[in-house]
Amino acid sequence: MATILATLALLAAACGDGGEVRVIALTPTPAPDETPTRSDTGPSIIVTATPTPTAIEGTATPTPTQTATRDEPSEPPPRPEEPLASALLLRDYLLTGEANLPGCLPDLVSAWGLAPTSGERCLFADFDGDGASEFVFALTLADGGGDIWFYESSEEDFRLFSSARVLVNATLEGVTIEAIADLTGDRFPDLVISTLRCEDDACDRRLLIISNHRGNLEDLMPAGVPVSATAGVRVETPEEAGGTTGGARATRLLIEDETVSDSSAGPVRASNLALTWTEAGFISEATTDAPRYLFHAIVDADGAFRSGDYARARALYASAAADTSLVDWRVEQGRASGRAELSAYALFRAALAAQRLRDDAGMVALLDQAVDDLGRTLHGQVAAIYREGLRTDTAPGLICSAIEQFLRAQESRFDAIWNYGPHNPEHRISELCS
Repeated sequence: MATILATLALLAAACGDGGEVRVIALTPTPAPDETPTRSDTGPSIIVTATPTPTAIEGTATPTPTQTATRDEPSEPPPRPEEPLASALLLRDYLLTGEANLPGCLPDLVSAWGLAPTSGERCLFADFDGDGASEFVFALTLADGGGDIWFYESSEEDFRLFSSARVLVNATLEGVTIEAIADLTGDRFPDLVISTLRCEDDACDRRLLIISNHRGNLEDLMPAGVPVSATAGVRVETPEEAGGTTGGARATRLLIEDETVSDSSAGPVRASNLALTWTEAGFISEATTDAPRYLFHAIVDADGAFRSGDYARARALYASAAADTSLVDWRVEQGRASGRAELSAYALFRAALAAQRLRDDAGMVALLDQAVDDLGRTLHGQVAAIYREGLRTDTAPGLICSAIEQFLRAQESRFDAIWNYGPHNPEHRISELCS
């Protein structure tokens, strides 16, 4: 049986809006004389082809080659005045035995004028481990409102037992089923839903992770996790991560920033979040892509310097100054190059890092490089002031005071050098020597 299910998993196609219903099989269905239990060990998630629908009491059981026919075509209920309050109306339609469940209720979707969805609309999945698959329906209204309705299995007469709006006690808009996967490691599926609320040009996006892991359906999404309106959401399995888990579950939910750069925002760097389950709940870990722009390479070096990791900061600053493959964002935007100033800054800060590592010779060599190669830049002149102060045995604190006084007289030039848009870190005169 496991081999057959695995083969079906390879053959089944994932369907979005307008496609067939998806069935998520995670544990074997118990025999009729067995008591359903929530198994701790079951097969991995298997997406199977849509099976023959289970017969509802009072109706004939369709076979793979024969479908029950009626004298008159079935009609879905007309669009209600309050669709959000009509989950029981859908249940009544399901109980008639006339609903086209394998096709994901296309007649009802049309009759109610539901908006298209980029995610799944209909799902069967065993969320609670009782051996029967619950039914999930995504209601997406043309005005942006919506909900996700949860019904018990056909054997339990599609009893409505929850909805996304009830679980989070909030009005939802732009609801989309983003993913279904075992994120909590109990061998049963969890449902990832996104919602979007927009006012004027600003949109606030929220993710829900609906799970029965603790015995009741609830939202396990941790508070305070930012999700941009353009972020992509996907599940990463241990195999996709390319590592071994040693028996520990390592499936993660990835929130990947897909923001497109524009000239007003400055250079944009993708910032990603990974959510991983622990017994205390989901924890989030921020990751960033390797720097594409010279500016972001310097931001990384600044971070290492502030944390006191001067060896790493020195290496990052020196690498940024030397790596011509890093993109000059200003040139990319058709403006005057900013590479010389950023490189001079990087060399000066690398020299300060060498000083804190008590490498006086290395510090002087880096200052010489900044002055000799980039002496006409503002930060090259800063390096010259610092080098001259060292030659006259001036205390570093006094040298930094002289540098700050020098830069205050050219503050507008300094600000223009470091203007890389509102979404990027600022640089201040008072912090240049610190």
